Amino acid sequence: MKGGPCRRSDVNWVVIEGDAVLCDPRTGEVHLISGATAATWQLIDGEPLDGLAELVADEFGIDLAVAAADLAESIAQLDSIGVIERH
Repeated sequence: MKGGPCRRSDVNWVVIEGDAVLCDPRTGEVHLISGATAATWQLIDGEPLDGLAELVADEFGIDLAVAAADLAESIAQLDSIGVIERH
């Protein structure tokens, strides 16, 4: 058990010029996400968020606290549209 959020395996998605287009087969809705949320979508795989925040901070050269806050906001957005799950 990893414990962190991950993409729902049934959500179809594609990245186009940095934005992610998600198609939720449960609801039939299509979501366009961009920026930090699109990057977060591509990275989440069930690992704990603290390790992911460190990766984001290193990759983008930003403070760990800023990376963690951005990550939490992105996860909340993805959770609100129902496309993530936790194991």
